[in-house]
Amino acid sequence: MSSSITSQLKRYFSRYPLRTYRKRERIVRPEEIVPGIFFIKTGFVRQSTISREGKELTLNIFQPESLLFLILTLENKKNTYYYEALTQVEAYCAPFSETVDFMLDKPQFMLNLLKRVRYGISIFNDRMESLTFSNAKGKLATTLLILAQRFGKRENGYITIPFPLTHNDIANFVGLTRETTSIEMKSLERHHIIEDIKNIPEF
Repeated sequence: MSSSITSQLKRYFSRYPLRTYRKRERIVRPEEIVPGIFFIKTGFVRQSTISREGKELTLNIFQPESLLFLILTLENKKNTYYYEALTQVEAYCAPFSETVDFMLDKPQFMLNLLKRVRYGISIFNDRMESLTFSNAKGKLATTLLILAQRFGKRENGYITIPFPLTHNDIANFVGLTRETTSIEMKSLERHHIIEDIKNIPEF
């Protein structure tokens, strides 16, 4: 999203209440009433679902300056997902109708939003292809690459992810068991593809 569009969003959303969530705190559960459209000021939010068998799958991670629940509002659908604070999160919460009116009055914003949605669909397609056709190592490697491309920060010759992920978090993102994920993580470390996994808790 361009800096000018982001600045407009910051000015607009700063008029509304700022909500704070602790690390790992649930923001919204399925079927709960979504309180409004969120603009993330700081922190990272995880969107996930749980199967009938109780298996959890991470669908997306939202970073600062992301909008939550906008598409849900435009489609007039009920929320069916869990939203959880991966880190401490601060997010402005604005009313649906006022926010939609604000955005629809800005064609350039909507164009940028469509570009962002297209990028998100491209990432989603790459991930689904990997989860469908790759073995465990391929699934994990592709997932880590996507996380690095979306969120990675270059520091001292390495790319680091700016939020904590346990082996269980990564397993939920990849669609593998925690045990298999730990084995494959150690394999990638032995091949010097990733570093510092000794600092990643397994649970």
